[in-house]
Formats: sequence, C-alpha cells, structure tokens
Amino acid sequence: MFDGVSEVKGGRARFNWQDRKRFDLKSHPEVCRDCDVVELCEGLWKGYRDLYGVGEIAPLSWETGVAKRILPRVGSAPAARTVPRSDHRRRLVVLD
Repeated sequence: MFDGVSEVKGGRARFNWQDRKRFDLKSHPEVCRDCDVVELCEGLWKGYRDLYGVGEIAPLSWETGVAKRILPRVGSAPAARTVPRSDHRRRLVVLD
C-alpha cells in the first residue's frame, strides 16, 4: 500500500494527498542531508529527478535569518534525458 493511502473502518481507503505527494511522488537526494531546511522541504519531484538528475540541487545554509545556497550555481540548465514509458495503464472515469 502507498504511504498516502490508509485503510479505515469498513475496509474503505482514506486518501491523504499531502502524504502521498511527500512519500511517494517526491524524495530527497543524498545532497539534502547537509541542508538546514530539509524538515521544511517536501523534496524533489521524482519525475524531475528522472529527467534532469540532481546535479543542480544544492543544500541551503541558514545564516543570519537568510537561507543561502552552499554550493555555487550551475552554469547552464541540465539537458533532459530520455525516460522509458511506464507500464501503468491510465483510465479516465467520467461521472454523470
């Protein structure tokens, strides 16, 4: 079962979008371990990470009330990679 879904009385599923997003759809790369604001951050979208990697991600340092980037900025945006299509079937349900 996904982290964002919990079972409640009667076997029905209860969906929590915030938990689903934070634990299933986003993640923190290794570089986030050194960040001072990691508790406030939900992390990086996994789709972005798959396409662009984590080379431009840098931890923040809290200095005199301001969050500053620890590593220097990258010179240019990363190039997108080709990601294989998923095996998940998409289904559209229309309710009248």
